[in-house]
Parts: sequence; structure tokens; C-alpha cells
Amino acid sequence: SRPPCHRLPTPSMSGINGGLSYSLDLAPLPAPLRLAIESLDARPSNPSELVELTQSVAEYTASHPHAAVPVLVDILGFNNNIAAATAVAALASAPASPATLAALLSGVSAFNYAVNAYSLRALGLRKDPTILPICAQAVTSSPIPNVRRAAVAAIGSLDYPWAAPEGQRAGKEAGERLVAWLKGERDWTVRYAAAAALEAWAAGA
Repeated sequence: SRPPCHRLPTPSMSGINGGLSYSLDLAPLPAPLRLAIESLDARPSNPSELVELTQSVAEYTASHPHAAVPVLVDILGFNNNIAAATAVAALASAPASPATLAALLSGVSAFNYAVNAYSLRALGLRKDPTILPICAQAVTSSPIPNVRRAAVAAIGSLDYPWAAPEGQRAGKEAGERLVAWLKGERDWTVRYAAAAALEAWAAGA
């Protein structure tokens, strides 16, 4: 059967910081998670507090993904490298569900380039080949090289099911796109990312 075709949500404004729109019922959440989300909403007073709060939310990714995942995507908008690394790692291992995918796709389409790039990195780490069209769209449409690099890298890291006809077609398309970007992308850093992604793609083929 044909894999699902994902479409990017319409961009919307921020829940906390990252260019997202969502709402959470905090009442039933465990106290540490609820307090961490409330503190993020009130804005951390310094980078160390942001990192600590991100770690607190990340600890609940497996048990309470409906609350932790959108907040982790939103945290990416603070553009703090340490907090983002923690959030991306948690998002990469979050339980697979339509809600998890929807939150990450919202990050890809958010009005925040840091969120776009980090969300693409998390999607790449999840290795779901059905997001190939989303990554390709980001490469061709984003004006920001960092976002395009993240999308290219994600395409190289996806786990294409080569044994199935649909997987072969998706994998072949990914390889062709990476070669085209390696030859024709206007930004050299994206071309470099395409070369690295092509190596990763070839290793998995």
C-alpha cells in the first residue's frame, strides 16, 4: 500500500516561544512536569534554568508524550544549543503516534527557523521514510541554509524499506534528490550536507 502523505500544518503563533499553537490540560499531569511547563511559560530567568526545565520535561516523554512532546518542540525556539540537544534527543525517541508526528510537523512549519531546523533533525533521527516529501519541501522552499542543511541530513538518515517496491521508489527518489542538491544547491554548506547525506544514504541502501 502507498505510504501516507504528510502535509505541513498552516504556521501559527507560539504556545511558549517557538512559533506553535497548542493547549494543554495541566491539572492531571505529574507535579514535576506541570511545574516545569508552568515555569517555561513564565520564561526561564537564565540559560541554566532553561536547560534544567528542558531535562525535567524530557524525563516524561515516554510516560506523558501528549504533554511533553509539544512543549519540547516549543523549547527549540529558545535556540539554546544544550536545551535543544536534550529536546531533540527526547523527541527522537518519543513514542510513535499521530500526535507526536503532528507536533514535529508543526515545528517544521513554525514561524521560527531554529524550530524548523531542530524539528527536522528530530524527524531524521526517527528515521521514518514517509517524511521524505516534508524534508524535500523544506530544502526547496526554506530561505535559511541551516534549515535546508537539517532537511538534507534528515533525508540521508531515513530508514528506507528497500525490500518493498514503495521503499525502493522512496529510496531512489531520495538518492536522486541528494545528487541534484549536491550539484545544484546555491549554498556550499548545503552542498556539503548533501554529500554527507549521500554517504549515509548509500550506506543504508
